Amino acid sequence: MKQLLILIFLLFATITRAYTQPIDTCFSRKKILNIYNNIVVLEHRDSINTILIKEFNSVVIDYKSVMKMDSTTIAGQKIQINNLEENSKTWKKLYDTVNPKWYQKPPFMFATGIITTLLLFKLF
Repeated sequence: MKQLLILIFLLFATITRAYTQPIDTCFSRKKILNIYNNIVVLEHRDSINTILIKEFNSVVIDYKSVMKMDSTTIAGQKIQINNLEENSKTWKKLYDTVNPKWYQKPPFMFATGIITTLLLFKLF
């Protein structure tokens, strides 16, 4: 009995479903052609977008390599700056060591010698 009720219910459901489908499911040739043309246009746009994405990915890879080279160059220049600063400090120390003081320079010594000589002759 249960099986008979289930069979009647299924038969009733399929019959009512067949008559309740919307009428507007059939497309005209013009609508089908329009849909086909839209699909073709979208496929073309998709292929263009795929090509652009590949190109942009290669550009991103190029920029990443340029960024690595730039960071390497910056690190090298920092090392060079540190070396030049140390070199400058060394040259300043050497200049201070080799360069005579103000009282050891020849013009000052010459003037001091003349003044001392004049003072000695006046006193004696």
